[in-house]
Amino acid sequence: MAAHLKRKSRSSSHDDTTIELLSPKYIEQEHKVYVDEIEKALRSESCRNLALSGPYGSGKSSILSKVVEMHGSEAVSISLSTLGNQESSRTPSSRELSEEASSIQKEIIKQLLYMADPRELPRSRFNRLHKAGLRRSLRAPSFISLILVVLLLTTNTLRQVPDFPLDGWNADNLIKNWINFVGKSIFVWLIGTIVLWRPVYLVSGRVRFDKLTAGPASIAFDDRPETYFDKYLDEIIYYFEETKHRIVIFEDLDRFDNPEIFEQLRALNTVLNNAQQLRRPRWGRRHRAPIVFIYATRDSIFEQPESAATSFQNAKDDELQSSAPTDDKAVHEIERSNRTKFFDLVIPVVPFITHRNARDALRKQMRTVSHAISSELIDLAARHIPDYRTLVSVRGEYEIYANKILCTGSPDLRPDSLFAMMLYKAVHLKDFEDIRLGQSNLDAVYLKSRELIEHEIVKINGELDEIERKLGGGVLLSERAQELGKVFIELTQILSSTSGYSGNPDCSVDINGTHYDQKEMSNVKPWRLLAETDGSTVTFSYNVNVRDPNHIIRSFRASHSLNRQQLSELMKMDLDTLVWEKKRREQLSECSRSLSERRQRLRHYDMKDLMEDGDVHVTLEEAKVSFSGYVRARLGSDMAAALVQHGYIDRNFALYCSTYDETALSANAMTFLLRHVEPNSPNVGYPLDEKDIEQLLRDLPANGVAQSGCYNANILAYLLTPDPSNEGYLNQLLAAIVNDGDDERSLLQAYFEHAANTETEVADGKSIRLVTLLAPKHFGLFEVLANLTGVNDRIQRQLVDVAMMNCAPNAEYRAEDVRDMIEQHYREFEGFKGEESDSSASVARVLALSGAKLQDVSPLRGDLYDYVNQSSSYTITRQNLELLAGDKRLNLDDLATRQPAMYAYMLDNLDDYLDALHYPVNYLSALHNTPRINKVFHDLAGLDGISLDTSTVSLDSEKVSDSQVPAIKRILDNTRTEFTLEFVPPALWPIVADQGNLDLSMENIQQYIERYGVDRSLASLLKEREPHITANDPQSDYTPIAKSLLEARDVLTAERRVALVQHLRTEEEQFGSSHFRFPLTAEQVETEDSLLVGLLLDAGLIEDTAATFELTQNARWKHREFAIAKSTAFSEYMNASVVDADAARIVGSKIISDEIKRTIAGNIQNYCSNLSSEDLSRVAEYAVDADVAVDLVSLRWLVSAEVEADIILRCIAVTLDALDDNDVLNLIDNLGEPYLRLSQPGGRQRVDLPASLRFDRVLDRLKRCGGVSSWQHDDKKNQYRVNLRRK
Repeated sequence: MAAHLKRKSRSSSHDDTTIELLSPKYIEQEHKVYVDEIEKALRSESCRNLALSGPYGSGKSSILSKVVEMHGSEAVSISLSTLGNQESSRTPSSRELSEEASSIQKEIIKQLLYMADPRELPRSRFNRLHKAGLRRSLRAPSFISLILVVLLLTTNTLRQVPDFPLDGWNADNLIKNWINFVGKSIFVWLIGTIVLWRPVYLVSGRVRFDKLTAGPASIAFDDRPETYFDKYLDEIIYYFEETKHRIVIFEDLDRFDNPEIFEQLRALNTVLNNAQQLRRPRWGRRHRAPIVFIYATRDSIFEQPESAATSFQNAKDDELQSSAPTDDKAVHEIERSNRTKFFDLVIPVVPFITHRNARDALRKQMRTVSHAISSELIDLAARHIPDYRTLVSVRGEYEIYANKILCTGSPDLRPDSLFAMMLYKAVHLKDFEDIRLGQSNLDAVYLKSRELIEHEIVKINGELDEIERKLGGGVLLSERAQELGKVFIELTQILSSTSGYSGNPDCSVDINGTHYDQKEMSNVKPWRLLAETDGSTVTFSYNVNVRDPNHIIRSFRASHSLNRQQLSELMKMDLDTLVWEKKRREQLSECSRSLSERRQRLRHYDMKDLMEDGDVHVTLEEAKVSFSGYVRARLGSDMAAALVQHGYIDRNFALYCSTYDETALSANAMTFLLRHVEPNSPNVGYPLDEKDIEQLLRDLPANGVAQSGCYNANILAYLLTPDPSNEGYLNQLLAAIVNDGDDERSLLQAYFEHAANTETEVADGKSIRLVTLLAPKHFGLFEVLANLTGVNDRIQRQLVDVAMMNCAPNAEYRAEDVRDMIEQHYREFEGFKGEESDSSASVARVLALSGAKLQDVSPLRGDLYDYVNQSSSYTITRQNLELLAGDKRLNLDDLATRQPAMYAYMLDNLDDYLDALHYPVNYLSALHNTPRINKVFHDLAGLDGISLDTSTVSLDSEKVSDSQVPAIKRILDNTRTEFTLEFVPPALWPIVADQGNLDLSMENIQQYIERYGVDRSLASLLKEREPHITANDPQSDYTPIAKSLLEARDVLTAERRVALVQHLRTEEEQFGSSHFRFPLTAEQVETEDSLLVGLLLDAGLIEDTAATFELTQNARWKHREFAIAKSTAFSEYMNASVVDADAARIVGSKIISDEIKRTIAGNIQNYCSNLSSEDLSRVAEYAVDADVAVDLVSLRWLVSAEVEADIILRCIAVTLDALDDNDVLNLIDNLGEPYLRLSQPGGRQRVDLPASLRFDRVLDRLKRCGGVSSWQHDDKKNQYRVNLRRK
């Protein structure tokens, strides 16, 4: 302790203090009757073991002290209290001497023998140190010196000693020699004696021989009999033989609770009285005077702790084992009362001090003390300590302590508390000593009380926070709706069951025409509708299954309708949610006030208050007990617990145990200093008033307030009061709080909780000042403020707001915990609204570090926009983006240059960004066609995991798929712009085409085809859109583009390819440019099996030549047919090699022109030379049907090709006018039978021929020049009946 002041004069001095001695005091009025009875017993020859029986404090020692005084040297008293109250190791069945009994015997022998003067027991084996006389001390040295002289004489060594100077003496030489001999001998003896006397004197009695050993043999001097009485029995007898002692008084034997020693002492008494050498005249009579043992004891020492059942189990006697144990109380009492076998006479002492009259005795004792004690405390002390000597001792100790402690100038040290501590000391000596070290049970109780108080406050804070949570945000109505919904569902089940049907409890509900399902009845909306609408009705219906008489289950819909009053009665609940909410709010507010009041009381609780508080419990051995029960168990006595419970022992108990140099501290402040400041053990809630704090601050050393032991909410509140004299202390404490350890956070929690006023929602000035001072340097302040418990939410928000406005702009605060608070309530914060302020940078810094995202930035003051934008502390919405960007240009390529921070934020949150582009109605494109999109694509590719070097365009190296770049694909999905390929990394061209974002300009198409050709990506776009030519396209030959398009047979149909090329030619004609060279030549078109050639011919995009038609030679017929049909010059370059085997197909085609067909039919021999007869037949039939005249050569060729005669006859009929008679006859002759007979007359008279188209003209010609006489057509048989001409 730093400041110590001089002790001032005391009101009374120690010399005036009267303390009553604790030694036995004989009171004749009370004790004479017992002394007389003892004297009578001593005069009896047969009384040798006498017991003076009575409880502690009954006056036994006072009575026996009188007996010793009366008998003088005959009586000796032995007290065994020095051995302490050791626990006996004796077992009821053991016949061996217990260690405790052995110690008692040893102590008895020691006290007996050491009571006598060693000179009285010269023959005793106990060589005790004592002050010896000169004669006795010279015996050993003189004897040793004599032996030395003899040795010198026998060895003639004495001759070397110089002779005496006797030359001048006229005497005989014999006489001179004799004189020299005797003189030198005496001289040596004297010198040796003088030299040896001191060492021998010092070692006398200190040398002991336990054993002498010579080779294998040894002699032991320390044998150990079974007991000390047996070992030293001769010493004991010798003692009584040499001394006058005949009465031995034993005190305090009962403290050992060991009856065994009484048996041994009785046996010793018997041995002593039977010893013949102890016979001595006594009182003038010539017979043995008996030795009497007097025992001061209590009766309960002979009460056996074990039951009869246990004795039965431990018995070794066969007869005892055969007898069953008994529960007879009389038998047990006889067994316990076996003291009569030890003593010849028992004299009981009636106590004159009990718990009933101890109060009066103590009051009498306390009348003369310098500091009076209250009657209530005296009564309490008397109830628990009825022992007079203890009370006298307590009174004496109190008087001493009062003069040393109560006179130190501390006005609030109470005499009652000091006396209570003296009572505690009398019962708990060791624990009282441990108080100085802070390790006593009282210290443990005190610490537990502080722990429980803090625990209760933490619990109350949690309950207050929960109440506040329920009071806000619609929580109450939600909970009420869930309760109503649960009861409503139970009601529907009951109603459906009472209808007599087996229904489905899952039902639908209709409230005033609004439909709800069963689950929705746990929401607020239906109950609010029911409460707010007058005349509300509730109809709920459910499915019911009914089994008819035929055991067929039929289902129908059942319903019940109830008005609000009926439903409320059935549910037994108030359905008016608004009224209920109001009542519930009042209840919770009242509960909050009650909890706050209890928290305030707890801050000032002492141990006494906790014992009276039934709501505080402690876990003790896995069971919950009250704090009162804990105190009783911890302190170990009812008296100590009562002293604490009545407030006599309070938190200041340590001040009554030691003296302290005079100081100006109050007791409360001194306790705080001793218990918390000096051991550096913080107690942030310790109750201190302003006076206490002022005293502490004066007493603390330099920088003492910054030590954690001094952390206290009351001290902090005191220092926050504006006062120049306290600024230094406040700065020290704030510097310590900035360390932000657990103790520092506990201090801030306790302070803000202490400062919070539950009646208002505004922080006090001290709290605001504290936050203002801490904010610039306490980087964990926001964590502390966000996690405060038991503090109003509005106050918390106000403190956070103040901290934000006063923090350091560039510091690294831990502000994550205020994120939710800022997001939900930033509109209330002064730091976000109002006029521009210097705090904007600080507010924005905390906002960024918290990670909060503002839902709407419009309430913010203008100077915060840039900070919020740079830190991305906003929710991505269309409105926020437009406000922060300054306009509506929100495409990424534009943001990349104008708003790089926003651009990076959008890349990290693409989904939110794209949603913002869609909302609310005007859709915005994510990208525009600018050179900046190249950077955007590279950045997006980086998001997709493609590693890019920002200094190079690595995407130029290879093509990527859309699965590799999902971010790019999502952006393109939300882009309505068509790109110029020079702005797009080549690897992304196919993806851009796939997404439809490729501008189909000729330049783009040319670049694309040059890199990738017409791939599926480009083709998919070309299927939907037409390419175009612009004025900006460079003047170059785009024919290769057309060629590439036409070759894209794998991805585009022939029709689409030709259509695209045709579109390009049309575009070219519109712009009047000459980008293409049409028509194409056959060499510019690849052969393929498709309609391509025909389409190109039809569109006029290719030359109509034989070379072009040759492109179709390997194509299927339908593709060749289409090409022939679309060709306008086919007939011009058509020849046998071109027509070849297709002649029959050509003439049979429905799409090829008749001109081509007639040319082939009219010149069959040239175009059909390689045809089969069947194909020739078809060509010939076409000629007949088309009325094409077949030349004579072709007819002959048809005949030689064995074409059917019927077909040839029809061809002849068509060509008949161009044939002469001989030609006709020759052709008919070559047709064979039966046509052969028609050319020459004679033969059979009639020939029947099948009917054939136009055959009648041939028959008419044959009538003229051939062998036909007449002919007739038989319609029934569809044949010609030809009559031949006769020769």
